[in-house]
Amino acid sequence: MAGLKAVYDPTNMFRHNHNIPPAAR
Repeated sequence: MAGLKAVYDPTNMFRHNHNIPPAAR
């Protein structure tokens, strides 16, 4: 599901690639 989430949320994928937690916006 995380993969589909990344497809619809480029920002989330960016944070995931850089190991940045969602709270750190």
